[in-house]
Amino acid sequence: MRAAGLPRDGYSFSSAICACARAGQPEAAVETFKAMCADDSVEPSSVAFNTALSAAQRASDPVRAAEMVLAIYTLETLSLQPDAWASAAALRALTRLGQRARALELYASLRPEQVSTHTVAAALAAAGPRRDPTALVRIYEAAAAEGVPTTKQTLHAALAACAADASLGGRRALQLLRAAPASAADDHCYSAAIRACATSGETGEAVGLLREMAERGMPPSAHAYCAAICAH
Repeated sequence: MRAAGLPRDGYSFSSAICACARAGQPEAAVETFKAMCADDSVEPSSVAFNTALSAAQRASDPVRAAEMVLAIYTLETLSLQPDAWASAAALRALTRLGQRARALELYASLRPEQVSTHTVAAALAAAGPRRDPTALVRIYEAAAAEGVPTTKQTLHAALAACAADASLGGRRALQLLRAAPASAADDHCYSAAIRACATSGETGEAVGLLREMAERGMPPSAHAYCAAICAH
C-alpha cells in the first residue's frame, strides 16, 4: 500500500489480520495486530483484536498459542478494553502456562462488563477443584450473586470442589445444588454432589440424591451409583 501511495488504515489492518488468520498463520496475525497498535494514525478495533486472539489460539503448539494470546492481551499500546471473551482467553492462557495465581489476580481485576460465564469458567479452571476448593467455591458463589448465569460446567466445578474438601463436603454441595437453576444440574453435577456427600460421610443425603435424580426423570448413571456406594 505504501508503494502505491496509499495510507494504512483500520480497515486494511483488519483485513490483513483476517487474511492471516484464515491462512493459518497465527504469528503473522499477531504481529500485524501489534503493528496496528503501534501505528499512531490507526485506532485498533475490537474486531481486529479478537480476530488476532482467535488466530493465536489456533496455533498448533498449545504453549506458543498461550504465549501469543498473552502477548496481545497485555500490549502496553493496546488502547481498547478487552471484552469478556478475550478476557476468558487470557485466563485460559495463563492457566495453560501454569500461572494460576496470576490468572486469579487477572480475574479479580476484571470490570463487571468483562465477567461472563466464559470468564467464570476460566477462573474456576485456574483455581482447580483439587488445588484450592475453597477459593473455587468462593468465585462460583460471588459470580452467581452478581447475576452471572450458572452453567452445567461452572456448577459441576463447584460441586467437584466440595467433593475434594471434606470441610465443604455434602452440606455445601447440597446448598449449591439447591440454589442453582434446575437446568444446570445434569448427571455429572449430581454425581459430583453425591461424591461430596461421600467425602463428608453423609450417606443418607447421597442416597437421597439418587432418588431425586430418578424423580426428575434422570436415570442415575454408573458414576452416580459408584459415588453413592462410596458413601457407605
